[in-house]
Amino acid sequence: MALVMTVLQALTVAFMIAFIYGQNNNTVSSECLACICEASTNCNASTTCFTPEQSGGFYCGAFHISREYWLDADRPVIKGDKPGSKDSFNNCMLDLVCSAQTVERYMKKFTSGRRRLNGDCNGNGKIDCDDFFRIHRLGAFNCENPSILNSTAYKKFTTCWDVVQAASLAKSIS
Repeated sequence: MALVMTVLQALTVAFMIAFIYGQNNNTVSSECLACICEASTNCNASTTCFTPEQSGGFYCGAFHISREYWLDADRPVIKGDKPGSKDSFNNCMLDLVCSAQTVERYMKKFTSGRRRLNGDCNGNGKIDCDDFFRIHRLGAFNCENPSILNSTAYKKFTTCWDVVQAASLAKSIS
């Protein structure tokens, strides 16, 4: 029951993001964003920046985004902020809409257009939410690395995504 409530909370956040930010032609659905967020921090919008012991780096916000990832996503900023300001990265990461926009831009950059990579990280013949999660966690150039399958974050993501898919299937049947 706790898992279902957590997934429902994550979906609520995703729909808020979709409503506030608006859906566009990006291929990352609000449901997919919700599961990526859930797997990253339980979609805790107040997650501050930290450096994990095992991997180094510096990650911020509900999606655990690095500054390099944000730069690759063309530096989205919150309304009223300037991309060049010293606090624009931290401000964006502490804003759920801006950090979700960062994920969307990053995925769009590496799965379409001139910088398009294969993007089919799991080899199932299509670019789907599982691929987006892998790209988000491992980067666009290392997303086929099978080590992710044993991670706690991947297990959380797949549990969330399975619930979303089951709910979607149930909705389409009724």
